Amino acid sequence: MTAAPERVSPAAHSAEPLLEPAGADGHALLSAETPGGRRGLLRVEEAAAWLGLGRTKTYELVAHGTLRSVCIGRSRRVPVSALMHFLEQLSSDNAV
Repeated sequence: MTAAPERVSPAAHSAEPLLEPAGADGHALLSAETPGGRRGLLRVEEAAAWLGLGRTKTYELVAHGTLRSVCIGRSRRVPVSALMHFLEQLSSDNAV
């Protein structure tokens, strides 16, 4: 008799990315990591969660070109490097 496949709840595969701190070399300042592994591109909703912003505001930033994104087929994705650049830009614009 074979065992039934294990069921996993949708919460176990949350799309909300996790943040990983910078490495000692300073090259990987921030990276997006999900339970499935590291990714270089995030959905706009995931980028919003990563930034701590709302979905509508993030789409607005993408539409105005403030937050760089790419199209792959009919999907829009935000590179993690674009998130890092956006944060650096915010820091330099708001420097005292």
